[in-house]
Amino acid sequence: MSVSRSMILAWAMWLGASCGDAGAEDGLTAAPDGGARMDAAPPGPPQPPAADAGIEPPDVGPSRPDGSSPPPGPGALDGLNVEWAECGDRDAEASDGLTDCASSSCVTAPICCADNEACCVDGTAMLSVRFAECASAADDACLADLEVLGPARPAVVSDGSGGALWLAPAGPGSVGVASRTRFDPSSALEAAVTLATLQGCSPGACQEMVGVGLATDTVSSPGVSELAAVLSAATGQLLLLSRGEVIRRAPIDLSSPTTGRLSVAIDAAGAATATFASDRGVTTSVHAGEAPRVTTRLRVVAFGRGENAREATIVVREVSASTRVCDRPSAWTLEPVVVTNGRGLPGTWTALAVADGPGPSGTTRRFALQSDGRLYTGALAADASVTFDATVEGALLGSYADGVPAVESLGALVYAPMRGQWELYVARNGLDVARIPSSTGATFDRASATKVIAAADVGVASVDQPAISIDFRGYTTLAFRARGEDGATWIGSVSDRGDGAFVLDEDFLAPSERSDAFDRDGVESPALVSYGELLHLYYVGRRGVGRSMGLARRTAAGGWERFDDGAAVLVPGIEPWRTFGVGAPAVAVAASGATTAVLDVYYLATGAEGVSLQRASREVPWIGR
Repeated sequence: MSVSRSMILAWAMWLGASCGDAGAEDGLTAAPDGGARMDAAPPGPPQPPAADAGIEPPDVGPSRPDGSSPPPGPGALDGLNVEWAECGDRDAEASDGLTDCASSSCVTAPICCADNEACCVDGTAMLSVRFAECASAADDACLADLEVLGPARPAVVSDGSGGALWLAPAGPGSVGVASRTRFDPSSALEAAVTLATLQGCSPGACQEMVGVGLATDTVSSPGVSELAAVLSAATGQLLLLSRGEVIRRAPIDLSSPTTGRLSVAIDAAGAATATFASDRGVTTSVHAGEAPRVTTRLRVVAFGRGENAREATIVVREVSASTRVCDRPSAWTLEPVVVTNGRGLPGTWTALAVADGPGPSGTTRRFALQSDGRLYTGALAADASVTFDATVEGALLGSYADGVPAVESLGALVYAPMRGQWELYVARNGLDVARIPSSTGATFDRASATKVIAAADVGVASVDQPAISIDFRGYTTLAFRARGEDGATWIGSVSDRGDGAFVLDEDFLAPSERSDAFDRDGVESPALVSYGELLHLYYVGRRGVGRSMGLARRTAAGGWERFDDGAAVLVPGIEPWRTFGVGAPAVAVAASGATTAVLDVYYLATGAEGVSLQRASREVPWIGR
């Protein structure tokens, strides 16, 4: 499905900057949000919009994990790392001649960070044993959280800055230590040792190797772990081992004394990575996506072997373990959301929205739901259930022409911090998007609704399914499903650059041209969320009668880049609650640590038992900001 030339030319229009209550601080909120209808077509024939159509200036609210909000800047790339500005423009980079994410200069650019080990960050620390204060390995306090594995006890030596563990004091075989705590491999795990080479290593003249691994209770030797990273001084290599067998290797230089961190990581999908990051700023990694899946709880092991060593040459200063947070768009934890009064809501659920904002005792998460034309609101309870206990007050805001019934479709729910109120964004008759503010608390009344954008403003026949996000710079994006005069549909957007005026974005997301694509027959239900210096667009793609969820990300150059060459990130499953499709995504993200956040995608699933509210969640790195 294509967009006509006249529609494409319309993307150059500049739009008005005020409407309604001109002069008031007015606009959009920083709370990430998405939400849209599951049905495929805007209701009713398009009619001429009212003459006061326009677009209002934005609120600038917090969008960082710490709640801070930087001042907006004048340009689309203001505040972004300039090194990343060309990543995603499909041109070769000057530094090495490679294109976009294949270039070394783009490896940690936000647009390149999905399924990219270089962008992973440390999550929750679960184990940390430091040997600086150790006087002897026989001291129980020194190895209180570890137990000895192998034929001999490790030795404690001085490395010039305190005690350190030597894992190969004498004799053949591997000497090791293992954590007494077992860890769940269902989430991403990383085990690491901080080590130092006390002198330059040459083959046959120093400790043969040192390693760190994740092992089961039945491991016969610390070197035969489920997964392990090994520094082999004898061969000058970094090795990734699976159950004792080398599956990946890379050359590494240990000819001069160095310190660094050796780690092995496994993610929720079973992919494994071995990394050595030296204090000289050189990082070497090897990765295997086909490592055997591990389902039993694992121990952290550190081990070494040194038949040729006459003195300590590689020592361990610390053994640690933590969760490892990577951006894995297809790795979800799926669970249903209980709607306590679900059976009391009449009709079929068709649209959903979610947002975070202040509540009686801290941050609260509120929802909006559309069922048979009625709008309901509710809040997330402590037990993760939702009760839709309020309705939107007031009659629908009439029709634009005699004989055309007023039809309203839910799009977005946001909290506007500068006005101190919750706001609903709805599409009316496919002709405009209106904002309904909360009158008291979280009670909404249509009588105070104001128009935000009209279809005529953006040169299309109809607009619906609005979604809103404000990025870390305070720039606002409002996405919507557009329909042209020729019947073609696509997801378009308007954005402001902190100056209070919106411009229609030149980039838009149209149905895929690939015959095997999940979204070849239509794209709808946009849901926006901004994190990690990047705007993410979740959307529903149609192929025949089936609906799956896709992901596109806005590049620094301004275009939409589909994730994984257009692969779906959430598809209908064998479970009876999502046999037929997933739709109406609504997205919220909340910081879970200094560099991590939890991304929740709520959606309506259609199955043999009808429509249900579901949640797909994953932890993501909060890259950059």
